[in-house]
Amino acid sequence: MEKSESNKASSLIMILKNNPKYSLFQLANLISRFGDSLDSIAFGWMVYDITKSALSMSLFFLINVLPNLIFSLPSGVIADRKSNKKLILIGYAGRGLVVLALSLLYAAKLIEPWMIYTGTFINSTLETFSMPALSAIIPKIIDKKLIAKTTGYFSSIRSLVELLGVSIAGVLIVAIGTPYVILIDAFTFFIAFFIIMSIRVKEVRETSALTVKAGIKDLGEAYVYVKKEPIIFVIIVCGALTNLAFTPLNVSEVIYVKDILKIGAKGMSLFSAAISLGAILGGFYVGKRAASLNLLHIFSWALLAAAISYFVLGMPAFFAVTIPFTVIIIVDVFFLSFFVSIMNTILSAYLMQSVPQEMLGRVFSLLSMLIMIAIPLGSLLSGAAEYIGVPMLIIIASVLILISALYLEIYMKMKRL
Repeated sequence: MEKSESNKASSLIMILKNNPKYSLFQLANLISRFGDSLDSIAFGWMVYDITKSALSMSLFFLINVLPNLIFSLPSGVIADRKSNKKLILIGYAGRGLVVLALSLLYAAKLIEPWMIYTGTFINSTLETFSMPALSAIIPKIIDKKLIAKTTGYFSSIRSLVELLGVSIAGVLIVAIGTPYVILIDAFTFFIAFFIIMSIRVKEVRETSALTVKAGIKDLGEAYVYVKKEPIIFVIIVCGALTNLAFTPLNVSEVIYVKDILKIGAKGMSLFSAAISLGAILGGFYVGKRAASLNLLHIFSWALLAAAISYFVLGMPAFFAVTIPFTVIIIVDVFFLSFFVSIMNTILSAYLMQSVPQEMLGRVFSLLSMLIMIAIPLGSLLSGAAEYIGVPMLIIIASVLILISALYLEIYMKMKRL
């Protein structure tokens, strides 16, 4: 009976009921994520409609990720010194205004490519400066013991919301037009802004002036902390290396499905559905089992399982692709996404639980920077597919993940973690 009552008290609904600030925060986050998922389709559509250029699409992607590379570390310093709530509000309000302006200019047929690129850079900059704050505020509005469970559940819910947005974006573009789909995105930011406005957060802020010298000192403190907590460093590096290793599949997904598996557009939909379902169930697994899991051990085993699953995707380098083999690949990509979702959820939850609140923004910004650096590096390495083929490149990348997994497992056994 006591166990039943305990399970009831720790259910997601009860947690949300007992933590209204956290509930409102996640509601705002889900609404903005829904807008982002519409935006991911509609903005690309707008860029191509205006420019009719594949090169412009590449430039749009570059401008979108550039602020994260430039401002990741400064954004962490600011998140640890300033009000997280205010940074989040500035991000939502600023992004909403930029998207609103672009949608109205597009509807009026006054938009030019430079306006899109400028708006994209401003939007991505605002997002970069608000992301560490979005992570750093969580331990201030919910008990740290509940972070792993809630992070797992909301990872799944977020994936569902994003899947819904991407699924209906095309329908909305046809029904009401691209400018108005982008306008919906703008309103999701404004709604999120007002929800966050209603949350009262107790924050202790740094009172000394924020100068370049002070910022460098703050980053140095974060480096010293990570150096003294090697397990934090190890899992961050493992996360970044894994992101690097998965880039070849992300870049060459269409080639892999169309030319290697030879299953066409319908097969691409099935492939994408398997990835989405795996991501949803992976987060749900962490949420359901968080109370009984050793987070580090599950992260390590998920990393190892992801390496094996990724290796299987490279098997077309050695075997002829038949229908049964294609089915195995589709099932395998589901499990790959499942394990990666577990890893990402646990990495985020472990950092929020373990890193001191006054340093959380800087640690998350370090993780973000390493992941963003991995994307262009991985894209460059993906060029090797021209010479050795996509499957063989995936096999090589899977070995990189396997080495990371084995190193982490050996390290934890040596340290008896």
